[in-house]
Amino acid sequence: MIVNVPVGVTIHEAKRILDSLRGTPSDASDIQGSCVVCYENYDNIEHKPIAFGCGHLSCLSCVAMDLKKCPKCSGEIKSIIPLFV
Repeated sequence: MIVNVPVGVTIHEAKRILDSLRGTPSDASDIQGSCVVCYENYDNIEHKPIAFGCGHLSCLSCVAMDLKKCPKCSGEIKSIIPLFV
């Protein structure tokens, strides 16, 4: 799934967009202040939050390691959406 998200969208707004496209309710527990892989707090530089098509998040540094599967649900990563904190 490829989604065009406007520049400057927050993590919460992007999660709502993804959930509405998938037809699932937004789960605020998925939106964390840190990456589920490296546990670094999100920022707008090295640890910029990235949403996968499944709606889970990781940071830019971890996505750059060429992740093939979502670290949270193990779903195949088919799309990524950069977010802003």
